[in-house]
Amino acid sequence: MSPTKIVSQNRRYADADQAPRPVRPWPGPEARRRPEPVDLSTVGRWLRYLAGVNEKLLDQVHYERTWYAALGGVILGTATIAAFSMWFAVNQAVGIAHLGIVVPVLIWFLFILNLDRWLVASRPTRGWPKFWLVATRVVLAVLFGVVIAEPLVMRIFETKIIENVRADRADHLATFEGRLTACNPDLTVPGATVPNDCSAKEKMSLGDPRKQSDELTALREDAAGLQKSIDDFNAKHQQRQVKANAECVGTSGPGLTGRRGEGPRCERLTQEADDFAAQYPLVANTTRLAEMKADIAVMEGDLTDARAALENARTAEIKARLAKEVQVDAPIGLLERMQALHVLGDENSALWWGILMVRLLFIAVDCSPVLLKMANSRTAYDRLVEAELDEAVSTHIGGIEKSRRGREVEDQLDREEHTLAEREREADLSIRYADAVDNLAKAYEKRARAEAAS
Repeated sequence: MSPTKIVSQNRRYADADQAPRPVRPWPGPEARRRPEPVDLSTVGRWLRYLAGVNEKLLDQVHYERTWYAALGGVILGTATIAAFSMWFAVNQAVGIAHLGIVVPVLIWFLFILNLDRWLVASRPTRGWPKFWLVATRVVLAVLFGVVIAEPLVMRIFETKIIENVRADRADHLATFEGRLTACNPDLTVPGATVPNDCSAKEKMSLGDPRKQSDELTALREDAAGLQKSIDDFNAKHQQRQVKANAECVGTSGPGLTGRRGEGPRCERLTQEADDFAAQYPLVANTTRLAEMKADIAVMEGDLTDARAALENARTAEIKARLAKEVQVDAPIGLLERMQALHVLGDENSALWWGILMVRLLFIAVDCSPVLLKMANSRTAYDRLVEAELDEAVSTHIGGIEKSRRGREVEDQLDREEHTLAEREREADLSIRYADAVDNLAKAYEKRARAEAAS
């Protein structure tokens, strides 16, 4: 390129720089009120915290942040599912929705959250210790998965469970009512008996009108016998009167004379009829029969009233006992739902497979943090954790060893100082002993000189 072109091009660029730039419009109030974007790094740190990650250590392998954030999200999801499971379980156990249920739900949420956090926390080991650690975590995850999955499964099949439970309750009430009726019959009815398999719970302490019934039956039998006696007498007396009248009017026949008028035979037959009537207390028996019929009518009314009272008392007692049983529309408890779910699975193979698949699904979801952690190979972060732990252990052991050696040196110095002090004391004693001997010798010599001079 020629120098002229270069100069012209540079001048054009300079002119462009000096040209006025367009002014950006000032953002309006709507733009100024626009909410700030969510800091996803903060959310990621919280999720990685749930996975038990050390952020300072993870900074050295920052490319694994996404994986551990996702693991924390899975842990948060399983804890949330566990909280819903506890909500359903407590609601089903108590039978009503109450604000106080939030307390156990929150406790269960935090417990499962911390448990899953512990289960996926990095604890690098090798060999059999790692196997037992993994086995323990998997067993715990499966057990808690079963516990958490059951209320959710019952919630999914709640409609069918409620139908089954109410049908069973209705059948139970009907069967129990039939047993109460059969075990407490009206024993005054001919052929009525109490079944031998009736329990004490099924029997009632009601009034017993059998005594009245027996008395009425006896009175009826007596009245029937008396009525038969009167009828027999009337028949025989009428037979004698007919024969006497036939003789008196001259009717021909066996045992008759055929002569009209009150002859000897007419008088005899008439007298026999009168004597037969005089021998039988017809008036007394008729009066007695009338009284017995009146008594029977009164006793029949009393027995009818007694039977009605017995039936009313039995009906009221049956209603009272049925009211003590679980009613069809009563709240359904947790154990009753579990039993109904088991029965439904036994009765319908397709439903059994559906229940099994849903249960396994929730168990797998609850075990997903551990399964994801165990299925993944050792990450760079795991190796860093292992190295940090080894270094920490080595440092701690080195510090302990250094402290031990320092204490040994101090002990050795103490022993040497003690030995030196002992030797100094012995030397001092020896010097003092020598000085004392010299002083005694000088004193003795001085005394000897004094005696010699005197």
